[in-house]
Amino acid sequence: MIKVGSQLPDFSLESSTGGPLAANTLKNKTAVLMFASQKSIKTVDRWFDEVNSRVGKRDDVAVAIVGVLNQLPGFVPKTAVVARLKRMTSTPILMDMKGVVAEALGVVNDTPVIVVAKNGVCEGLFGSPDADFYRVLESNN
Repeated sequence: MIKVGSQLPDFSLESSTGGPLAANTLKNKTAVLMFASQKSIKTVDRWFDEVNSRVGKRDDVAVAIVGVLNQLPGFVPKTAVVARLKRMTSTPILMDMKGVVAEALGVVNDTPVIVVAKNGVCEGLFGSPDADFYRVLESNN
């Protein structure tokens, strides 16, 4: 698992709504990365809405769900995955199709939440957006 105080590794993932998001685009923003499997997507989607409602529309905070989709058979076309994700949620999902980003960050639990400071350093690891999560998030803004 990525450790508090360590730098977020570089990555780029495609969104379920089209277009990539690269880690370097998160520089100068406090980033919240929520990881979800297909089983936990509805829970993490609620967390996404909750966090966004608490932080409001701020240009200095980016909240993203990373769908860890490596449990899907490799023969399933990406278009089918996107269609299913869009049926499950209207929230854009960053698709980690092979679990590469999750593996690079050491994500093994189903629903970890990572807070990354504006300088790209991990500031906190959480099982859900709890009181400690919000303390760390607010201390970075």
